[in-house]
Amino acid sequence: MKSTVEQRGYRFGPERRVRKKREYDEILGANRSRSDGRLIVFLAERSIAGEAETERVTPPSRLGLIVGRKVGHAPRRNRVKRLVREAFRLLQHELPAGLDIVVMPRPEAAKDLTLTEVQESLKRLVQRPLPAPRARKKKYGRNKSSKNRS
Repeated sequence: MKSTVEQRGYRFGPERRVRKKREYDEILGANRSRSDGRLIVFLAERSIAGEAETERVTPPSRLGLIVGRKVGHAPRRNRVKRLVREAFRLLQHELPAGLDIVVMPRPEAAKDLTLTEVQESLKRLVQRPLPAPRARKKKYGRNKSSKNRS
């Protein structure tokens, strides 16, 4: 008989990935982030409506990656992406369900990252309770009508 982990598997299929720009925008717009010396993690809750309107199904967590050019040339960026994907794949059953997670590696830490370090950071950052959403700062322009024109 297979253990529960073997039954669930460690696949990292398309249902486990954030793929569309709109989805990235929603996650980054949720304004819930945390970081350590290695990674910056953006989080957003997700749920899928069930058959009944009031019924909510908790979907599996999904991973998205943002690795900018500051991390290094293409081979280094690709290596960092492989490390983060592999860490998520191995930890997916230990992480809370129903989260969209976008990970940005810090450029200065990306040089020497190991799989163990990425797993530790990802697990620590994602398993803390989800912070309350912060209000976005409004950008105010100059109000010309309030100038004193004497």
